[in-house]
Amino acid sequence: MSEQEQEALATGIFYCYARCDEIYRQELEKHLSILRHQGIIREWHDREIVPGTNWAEEIDIHLSTASVILLLISSDFLTSNYCYGIEMKKALEMHKTGEACVIPILLRPVVWQGAPFAHLQCLPRDARAVTLWQNRDAAFSDIVEGIHTVIIKHSTFFSSSPASSLLPPQEQPLSIIHQDSFEDAILSLEDVDIYGEEYKRLTRLRNYNDALALCNHVLSLNLDELGIIEKQRTISIFWCNKGQIWHLMATELEDRFRYKELEIFRKKIIDECESACSLQPDLGVLWSLKGEMLMFSKRYKEALGAHEHALALYQEELLFYPELARGIQVSIAEEWRRKGDCLYLLDRYKEALVAYEECLKLDPENPRGLYGKKKVIVAVRGWPKNTDKKTEADETLTK
Repeated sequence: MSEQEQEALATGIFYCYARCDEIYRQELEKHLSILRHQGIIREWHDREIVPGTNWAEEIDIHLSTASVILLLISSDFLTSNYCYGIEMKKALEMHKTGEACVIPILLRPVVWQGAPFAHLQCLPRDARAVTLWQNRDAAFSDIVEGIHTVIIKHSTFFSSSPASSLLPPQEQPLSIIHQDSFEDAILSLEDVDIYGEEYKRLTRLRNYNDALALCNHVLSLNLDELGIIEKQRTISIFWCNKGQIWHLMATELEDRFRYKELEIFRKKIIDECESACSLQPDLGVLWSLKGEMLMFSKRYKEALGAHEHALALYQEELLFYPELARGIQVSIAEEWRRKGDCLYLLDRYKEALVAYEECLKLDPENPRGLYGKKKVIVAVRGWPKNTDKKTEADETLTK
């Protein structure tokens, strides 16, 4: 098996920790090296973020695709609004739906009983914090053994055998995208769920080309049997899935410093978005994806136009599809946030602040909206001490 194939089959681990505890995260990483060398795990933490990238998006992407999430618990972790209020909240939601397994790891003594993760089994054994062990190597060894046990119990992707051979017959992957002939229609929501699970499986394996082909296949099917509402929902979901795959593929190229290929890849995506928008001009999700891809290519004015158009279309969809109001409102909040990002990058701070505040009206805990608003305020306060500029800054912050 090639190194790339082995990495694809490894279980993805995400470290959720406070910066003050980095020394403990590094020590745990050393002890986990045996599992890494055996191809059982692959890890990610925020220190791997490339300078110049959107750190909130990178964290969200890697958290969303992790199979095992380690919460490194300490007083600093519980104090951190980002760790406790955003990362841990999403991690526990993923644990509840079975998308990932969350393991709390007690680093330093702290009162954690009653916390949202308190119902989960903690490591090291007996819930005894690492710093209380006389021999810390023994503590970390105990943690590694616990993590390995969880992987063996919950994952089928660490073996050197093909992933399909590890699944029970009734759970064999669909191999939809490798069939010579496909059904030409989706007849029920159960079919949609099956395609959705296959998409998650391929993404978890980092098999991005097949995941992308699966999305294209679903979007090419006749969805009329689902009814207008579910058809609209399914189209939106699988276009969003395509956008996620595009972003993951672009990130891999960027991480490997393959900038020429990255530029060609982004141009190809933008061309595909433009073609899709011309064929389905009333679909908000397409204009949103087009805006995102233009932003990645630093074409901020064009991206702003695309996001403004997407925002108008989503607001129209809200009138036509009241049954989908909750999901559409989430999309509208995200479009306001993306519009704010474009305006910020164009140095139009006052308008950016308005956009971020519109986002937060709809979704008060939106992490990127909160971060964007903070960026604008910092940028405004950082202006030169010029009377006109200072006056404008004060007006911006008070409105």
